[in-house]
Amino acid sequence: MKNFKIIVFLGVDGAGKSTLIESIIKKNELKYEKVHFAPDYFRKKKNQIGNPHNKKYRGIIFSFLKISYWFINYQIFKIVNYNSKKIFFFDRYIYDIIIDPLRYRFSLSNKLTKLIIKFIIKPDLIILLTGNPNKIYSRKKELKLKNMVRLNNKYMKFIKEFDQKIILNCFDKIDFNKNKVLNYLKKLSL
Repeated sequence: MKNFKIIVFLGVDGAGKSTLIESIIKKNELKYEKVHFAPDYFRKKKNQIGNPHNKKYRGIIFSFLKISYWFINYQIFKIVNYNSKKIFFFDRYIYDIIIDPLRYRFSLSNKLTKLIIKFIIKPDLIILLTGNPNKIYSRKKELKLKNMVRLNNKYMKFIKEFDQKIILNCFDKIDFNKNKVLNYLKKLSL
């Protein structure tokens, strides 16, 4: 049994995932590490993409190679950290390629994608930040409003598959949401 914990934060752009993670980290003496989407053991610095939704999908072969690359990184992550007592906060996770494939320019079928993802390490807790898409859109206009609504609904539908989850209103006070997460982490015996 692994010693480390994976806590995943999901939600549309502007929902406050990074802000919530930072507030949890600042006020606590947790042994933590923050990861964005996937561990990357082969590149030192990840490229920041300005607006990922303005790009075109990759072809099927390149998408397969990309998910293979992510798969290998997640497997290395599991091996390297197996005895670690850290908490890993993931700002997004591999599940995002099912919910928002355009963000990752990903074009494999959902069926094949889900089959591959099934073999990637499962998080101990998933936290979905959601709220009124109109208000979220006013925070960050990276997506068109109709796409924000569509993605928000996909996240809500997707998270129903998991037992260990918290759904937070991203417009609640940050301390309120932080305390909810911390109380849940205590239940996970962290």
